[in-house]
Amino acid sequence: MSLNKSKRTYLLMIVVTTLALMLMLITKVFAGDGNMVLVSVDGAEIERFSLGKDTEYEIEGVGGTNLLVIKDGFAYVESADCPDCLCVKQGRISKPGEAIICLPHRVIIKILGNDKKAIDIMAN
Repeated sequence: MSLNKSKRTYLLMIVVTTLALMLMLITKVFAGDGNMVLVSVDGAEIERFSLGKDTEYEIEGVGGTNLLVIKDGFAYVESADCPDCLCVKQGRISKPGEAIICLPHRVIIKILGNDKKAIDIMAN
């Protein structure tokens, strides 16, 4: 049975997509829990918070503000005064490496984990 070029292309796309989804699922399942929330504005670290302590923090970004909420082990942006509010739509994060980014305000909210093997590029 010989497959034509079009069918081979679709088959390859299905295989690659399936492998990518499996890798994503495995990464999500085996990812460790985050323990810190790092807030930076315009590349400079502003604040660190424990992911285990519920709190609210108003982030003064470049040209506006974002309201960071940490609750029940998750961090999310509840409100922002940027034009598109994509940071609010990004939802809740809790795993190391996950981030919420507000480009208009140059704000990055990133989850850090307990991995002692990882090198912190923000270290001085």
